[in-house]
Amino acid sequence: MKFLSYLILFFGLFLNGCGPGKSHYIAQNFWDYSPPKFASTKDFHLVLVWKEFENKIHHIQLAHPEWFVEHLAKDCSREGVGKLRSYQIINSPEELYPWMPFWKPDHPTVRADAYFSLFVSTSEWKVNLQVQTNYQPFPTAPASWGPPTETTISRKLNSDEVQDMELLNKWIKSVEPELYEQSIRQLISSSKLFQKWNTYVYFLPGKSPGMKEAFELSKKGDWKNAKQIWLKELEISKNDPVIYLNLSATAQMQGQWEEALDYFDHYSKNKPQGFVWLFSGLPIEDTYIETLKGLSLYFKYKKNKNRYHPNSKLAILLLDNITNNLDIPEAVRKTFLKESRYWGHSTLSLEEVDQTLLLNGFTDGGQLASTTPQVLGKMVGADLLMIGEVEGYSHGTYSLVYASSGETILTKRVSGLIHTYSQTHKVQGDKEVEKEYVRKRLEEVNRTKILTEIPQPNEVAARSFFRSWPRLYLGN
Repeated sequence: MKFLSYLILFFGLFLNGCGPGKSHYIAQNFWDYSPPKFASTKDFHLVLVWKEFENKIHHIQLAHPEWFVEHLAKDCSREGVGKLRSYQIINSPEELYPWMPFWKPDHPTVRADAYFSLFVSTSEWKVNLQVQTNYQPFPTAPASWGPPTETTISRKLNSDEVQDMELLNKWIKSVEPELYEQSIRQLISSSKLFQKWNTYVYFLPGKSPGMKEAFELSKKGDWKNAKQIWLKELEISKNDPVIYLNLSATAQMQGQWEEALDYFDHYSKNKPQGFVWLFSGLPIEDTYIETLKGLSLYFKYKKNKNRYHPNSKLAILLLDNITNNLDIPEAVRKTFLKESRYWGHSTLSLEEVDQTLLLNGFTDGGQLASTTPQVLGKMVGADLLMIGEVEGYSHGTYSLVYASSGETILTKRVSGLIHTYSQTHKVQGDKEVEKEYVRKRLEEVNRTKILTEIPQPNEVAARSFFRSWPRLYLGN
């Protein structure tokens, strides 16, 4: 996808004779904005953006990205190129934004975008992993990407193995470590994993004399005077995307991230659409938006005293039950407790939390709204509180709250099954219906054997809630 975006940008810049004039770009080094110690350390925080391409056989998560983290940490340490200190596993960059006010990694970030896919035919099974990385001072400030790596492992099939899905499941798990080892070996040896890349800020001359004058000033680094001219031009042409793009570039070069994001948002709304944009010479948006939004949040909350820490004590409080089944909230809490401890969080036992709440008159999650997070945190002895509304065994909306300040760190609606389930079945919270759905999905692809270790819907929901949380790497 990124390759396509850059290809479009290339042709846009190449064919922009009818556009606003030839663009200019200047390198920007984000390391200049980072803490001084980042310049020399090779310890790092990992942001692993993990994507699994949908296939016709499986509709549950196949791979184990936490295994990839483990192999990367060990190989980097063994080769002496760096040491993993903390990490996050996310499905998209948007999952980072809620953490920006609260989580400031103590080390630079290795951002790894990984694409895992499975190919199944009548003659072979094949798993593929593509990884692209960059080394950057902040989690959401992508620099230019290093060379991508691609690793494939396949197996030829006998006729009696074609529909043996249990064997397929076992095979995937058996080759995963080798797949990750090969991929990481390539990353470390050939892609200069810890090279500090620059990024580039684009600006254009436009058509009016004033625009061209400001453009020339910017090329000389006189951003202050260039900005004043562009602001005057904006009074004349309020819908000119080039002016907004140039003002965003000015703000970026001066480290004014919220302003840069606001101008770029106006640029996005006013730029040409569809085929016209392809030949306009105007730059792509994906990495700009991600960079500017992330940095604006990072610096806005840079001095925030309320900092998330993975070792903080977590309490899973009573949940608000909007179903007709009184047993569901407790079952959900037990699953979330198990999952939180799987990820290494220091979570209080449910019995301890419930006993304390009972002594203070709380027997139902709906009652918690009558007090404050600060009171609840002191009451149960926790730094972090998980609260939420249960819609079923595998559906609900849950929040992570900072007890001392009452601030909500993260709110996420989770679902234990793929969207196809939600669209096909209107009934939610019925465990037997969910089990039957999984069984039918397996039958639909003519399976002769049921896959082992299929996660229950409530387990999938819990994992989707906890997976993106920053955590310390304890394997050092």
